Amino acid sequence: MYEAVEVGPLKVHGLTVSLPGLAFPVDLSGGVPVFRHRRGEFECAELELGMAELERWARKSLGDAIGVSEPVRATFWPLPGGIGVGVAHGTRALAFDVLWAPVEAHARLVISDERGVGLGMPPLGPALRVMDSLLGKVAERRGRVFRADDLAGTFARTILPALGVRAASATGVRLGGLETESDRFRVRLDRRLPPLATSGRAIRALEVAEIATQGDDHLAAGAIDAARQCYVAALERAPRHPVLARQVAEIDAWVDGRQEAALGLLVETGPVAEAGVVGVELLAHAGDVSGALGAAEALATAEVFAPLASLMWLRLSELTLEPGERFRALDQAVARAPGQPSARWARLAARLGRGDVQGAMSDIEHLEAAAVGASARHIVCLRAGRELLAAGFLRESGKVFERALRYCPDDAEATWGLAKAFSDAGRGARAAALLERAIELGEAQERVPAGALVDLARVLSELGDIPAAIARLRQVPARVPEELEARGTEAQLRGRLGDLAGATLAFARLRELVELEPNIDGRRAASWLLEAARFEQDRQGDVMAAERHLAVALRRAPHDVELAQAYRDVAGEVARLERARREALNQLSQTAYRATALAEPAVEVAASADPPRDTNTPVPPSDPAELHARIERLKSRLQADPDDDATALELAIALERLGQDLELFALISARIEDVGPAEVDTLRPLLIGVLMRLRDSALAEGRQGEAELYAMQLGRWSSG
Repeated sequence: MYEAVEVGPLKVHGLTVSLPGLAFPVDLSGGVPVFRHRRGEFECAELELGMAELERWARKSLGDAIGVSEPVRATFWPLPGGIGVGVAHGTRALAFDVLWAPVEAHARLVISDERGVGLGMPPLGPALRVMDSLLGKVAERRGRVFRADDLAGTFARTILPALGVRAASATGVRLGGLETESDRFRVRLDRRLPPLATSGRAIRALEVAEIATQGDDHLAAGAIDAARQCYVAALERAPRHPVLARQVAEIDAWVDGRQEAALGLLVETGPVAEAGVVGVELLAHAGDVSGALGAAEALATAEVFAPLASLMWLRLSELTLEPGERFRALDQAVARAPGQPSARWARLAARLGRGDVQGAMSDIEHLEAAAVGASARHIVCLRAGRELLAAGFLRESGKVFERALRYCPDDAEATWGLAKAFSDAGRGARAAALLERAIELGEAQERVPAGALVDLARVLSELGDIPAAIARLRQVPARVPEELEARGTEAQLRGRLGDLAGATLAFARLRELVELEPNIDGRRAASWLLEAARFEQDRQGDVMAAERHLAVALRRAPHDVELAQAYRDVAGEVARLERARREALNQLSQTAYRATALAEPAVEVAASADPPRDTNTPVPPSDPAELHARIERLKSRLQADPDDDATALELAIALERLGQDLELFALISARIEDVGPAEVDTLRPLLIGVLMRLRDSALAEGRQGEAELYAMQLGRWSSG
């Protein structure tokens, strides 16, 4: 065969077939038809695999292997006795080696030295799925080994019949070593080749593959727990094997509570710093930051696949707290892979943090240039404009938002960003016009930016049109990040307008939002609720509403000193008012009782009535039904005489027996502040016990703020 034949990404050169058993002289008068049906023998051929052709062929479905929906590009590079494979997208990168270890005419490939960043799982799983995508139709996988039997016979049956020649016999043909020539790989198939000696690295990889076959199959299928069980069983057969230990550690490193066990397993098999990316993460988790930094830098320096090396340097910048080292790591991350967007975005944010706006603008220009297509460049400019605006660089953010509008003139988000830059720069009239256009564009696209509504309301209020501002704020939908700001600003504006009832309702909706949405910024929520409490106390004179606002705020910001003092002041006022109310009710009850006693004749006490109470506290019954009945009678008796300490103590014991902790806490809290030292000593154990139970119940149900309030009370009465 004098010309190369393409089979997928492969090119087959110089395929030679012999025709044994011919007698001389040979009669050639019949031409090719005389010989085409004779069965020849495959003698030799050469396979060539170009890296550019391989990358084009592999670009189809590799995104699913690393968990992304967009098409991704695979990169290949030569290794001694194998091929390096790398796949990257965004903050995810995977690299691994594929070693060549043929047996006679059977091609055999084994995966080795897999590593990755941002995958959220052991990198071997995605590596196996990448190879399944590449070789699934031509090779059979067993664990991490891929095998294609009788490669010479396969090519003979594929190529020769298409040329009009009978397929040749390939018995005895052997595969040679993998040779690298500039940007392509070559493999010789020849009957005269001696058996190929397998390299030591390939032998070790094949041994690991044999031991870990079942675990690898489970890992490729996504059955992580089953894979771990198989790897642990393999460790029993090959104790302290570093590769198997790393597989288990890579699984446990992503499960909360298992990191310490994973670290201990790696320590048993060798230096943790040599365990790859998982070693870095486990050292950082254990608090050994210097060890993690050293290991991360060694990995990033030695890594061949540029996107993975860039992400390793990026991780190194996250680990270090020293500004000079952090910026050095970010510069290295960008230098290793200039087209890696995540590294540039990280450096851009760091530069803005230290006020280097010129350097940040340079990174923005590179990101914009690297984006392909108007839509992608628009997204880059939009994000960059927001970051510049958040950092306070109004002039630069306005320029970047204008560039975003060049790529997409009718985009509501970019128009809003430009308006916000004008608004923050004090150009309210221009900002209002742009904000109205942003809202119109959003309405046309059925995607109104909630932030534009809030900003327009703020501009309108500055221009003096408060009713229109309130109307815009009422347009902000629920379940958006700007809802908190919208409800708070609405309440503020209603208060300025004199609509006190409307302001109270807006603040109540704000408090309900804070209670229902756990992801709201706690400090900002607490700030708004503190303002709501001051409004209710100062403008409305409603300390009960103020106390409710502050209680919710204190759960979101329990360490805020100003908030805690405000809550103590309001709670003290609420307690004073409650005591005054109880005294008034007691006087009213006594007056009503005396009036009833004077108006009605005396009635004899029935024999079934409750007997006179002893001076000692009676023991409540143990039956729940009897306890409920007893509690109701004791409540009635205590309502008739709120100062009856013996009845109150008997009721507290009954409530504790029945497990009604909230009622018990309310009862004791209402009495313990107003009684003498003797009854305080009696009630204190009951109060401490109920506070401990309420605290533990709140912690078990995830109500952290409520548990902290109980803990504060517990600390007060335990040390008193």
